[in-house]
Amino acid sequence: NITPIALSTVGGTTVLSDGAMPIFAFKVTVAATENQNAAVDLTDLYLTVNNSGLTGLTSANIYRTDAAATTVNASSTALTAIQFIGTDADLSGLTNIGPGESATFVVEATVAGASAGDTLQVRLASLGAQGTEGTVDFSAGDLVWSDNDDETTDNKTSWISWPGITINSVTGETLIKPAS
Repeated sequence: NITPIALSTVGGTTVLSDGAMPIFAFKVTVAATENQNAAVDLTDLYLTVNNSGLTGLTSANIYRTDAAATTVNASSTALTAIQFIGTDADLSGLTNIGPGESATFVVEATVAGASAGDTLQVRLASLGAQGTEGTVDFSAGDLVWSDNDDETTDNKTSWISWPGITINSVTGETLIKPAS
């Protein structure tokens, strides 16, 4: 299960300003299972960014709130998207989420050019339809993960929905620069 988290619960705010700040937070909950190897390992992430008026968004990184000292820098940060893709931005550097556990993740970035009335919103725009394990395709979903339940391989997948359960997107809070 993936749910958006209020920025205020992770030390952030919905007041948009210039500088480094949390811009998106989400929680992943893993089902309890007897297979203790079935920890979820997030590996890649593609976030859609909607904004009005900003001149820059740079230096994005992600961390787990229970291990904030361990961060992963984005492979690409822009006013339209933030990507954690590839060897240098592999989210596997973050601690896996064990069966029956939850983990909260925070994405921070440096905002530039915020003026009164400007907005910023980040989301997982496509969590994909059920696909084939071992197939990683960002056109099918914006989050790549492994369930680590295979005895010999830990196949990755880029879909979230399970038969009978469909999650289309996870949208974060809108950050707004107030009038001064």
